[in-house]
Amino acid sequence: MYDGYKDVTDGLAKCYTTDLFTARTKKWIVDHHKAHPKQPFFTYLAFDTPHAPQQVPTTSHLTAKSNYPAGGGLTGGIQWNEGGKGGGNSGPHRGAKFSLYEGGLRIPAIISWPGHIPENQVRGQFATGCDWYPTILELCGISATKHRLDGKSLTPIIKSADTPTAHKTFHWKLGSKLAVRQGKWKMVVTGKKIELYDIPNDLGEAKNLAGKFPEVVTQLQQSNQEYWQSITQKEDATESGKGELDPGGPSPDRATSSNK
Repeated sequence: MYDGYKDVTDGLAKCYTTDLFTARTKKWIVDHHKAHPKQPFFTYLAFDTPHAPQQVPTTSHLTAKSNYPAGGGLTGGIQWNEGGKGGGNSGPHRGAKFSLYEGGLRIPAIISWPGHIPENQVRGQFATGCDWYPTILELCGISATKHRLDGKSLTPIIKSADTPTAHKTFHWKLGSKLAVRQGKWKMVVTGKKIELYDIPNDLGEAKNLAGKFPEVVTQLQQSNQEYWQSITQKEDATESGKGELDPGGPSPDRATSSNK
């Protein structure tokens, strides 16, 4: 484990990374505020938990002898069930991690900015992880980058529950599997198997409607083919020294991972 460029692994052996990351972040925020009380800051804190195995260290805050560093913002810790099994629970959704079904794509998001955005409200519009970059840029009043972005700012949705999603179509690819979402429709392709689901009315993706709506399947297949061809053309143009596609031109939506 590194704190910046410093290897601190030995001194923090058998501690929970979640606790350590939290403590280090809290300390940085406190130190920064003391040194620059009027200067805004941005902190990106990415935990590597929850993740298997779920284990209690031999010298943790749950045992008599603790190896946690004193101070630094650490108060309490994450409580794990020793011997528990990983995998999670996707609720009504089908699939899990490394799946292109809703259970492998959906994750919760909590947004808090007191005095600037609505409080105690819920949004159900389609959004993805790549939307956060343009969202943060807009909220901070920073000009958008000139290169092509797949993400769309969520600011209009955050401000109003009535604002529709900015994504007309979205594409995923995971190995040889792919999925396309357009409006209420979602197509999942695994090898030669094609599945079509009406997501608002079938969250569990239990009723394959591909045979009932072949015209929708054809439309989504064409959209998917055109999208990945545009990606290939962009890569070919870059490799040949011709430059990238016009960043001001139409930009279909996509993601290349099961994580939103």
